[in-house]
Amino acid sequence: MSPAVRFAAGVSWANDAAQTVVVHAPRQAVYYLTGEEMVVWDWLALGYPPQRVARLLAVLRACPLPEAQACLAEMLRTWLASGLLEHAGG
Repeated sequence: MSPAVRFAAGVSWANDAAQTVVVHAPRQAVYYLTGEEMVVWDWLALGYPPQRVARLLAVLRACPLPEAQACLAEMLRTWLASGLLEHAGG
């Protein structure tokens, strides 16, 4: 399972019914999250650890836990690579 993550400095977001708009001010980049990505982002914003998010994602997707863990790991890798998240250890 992926390690704990936190939101990177300079990252802000706002939600509406259809999407989460994430702004990375230092990079002057905007990301639009919808569907499962939007839900996962919200769960992380609530402070849920990746293990809990994976369990919830498995229920949401009606899939086995390993499949949800792989999906979550890919989201986290993408967000870490884009600078939206960073490893909680630094």
